Amino acid sequence: MRLKKLITESASKEAMGIAAFTATRGDAVQKFIDDNGIDASALYKYVKNGKMPERMAFVSALVGNPGNKMFKMIVSKFGMSESINQNQINLLKATYGDIKKINPNSPAVKKLMMALKKLSKDDLETISKAKINFVSTMAQSILRDSNVSESVNEAKKSTFIKVAHISNNGKLDIY
Repeated sequence: MRLKKLITESASKEAMGIAAFTATRGDAVQKFIDDNGIDASALYKYVKNGKMPERMAFVSALVGNPGNKMFKMIVSKFGMSESINQNQINLLKATYGDIKKINPNSPAVKKLMMALKKLSKDDLETISKAKINFVSTMAQSILRDSNVSESVNEAKKSTFIKVAHISNNGKLDIY
């Protein structure tokens, strides 16, 4: 039920909580979380339990120059691993299991699609086999699209190899 709300909201509960503790905008915090692969709940706990220096460190990471010292610290400390695990699969199943309909043009669905596109081929295959409403289909679509582009690239390479061929007598034959 909680993720159903996230599909229509622009900022998660954690992002809104972080924004409240740091006097920043919830949508800016959510964008920071999404763009940098941050574990939102861990960051929320850090900001909530922290004092002013911890909160200011986050604000500096959010609004400072890209790649600043605080940015690097926050991203290294709260960045999520790229590989998907069974707990994440179970969470996706629990979240999307009872959703019957989605709006493919909603910002949340677009964010989900962008997050899926960043995953490795192995992770996408794991998600597609997990039979998660909508999410598995999206993963299959990304895999299919990547296989088509790989096939096109291979075809271009093989076409180039077939077109420019040097025969045994040293003559360049073009087919």
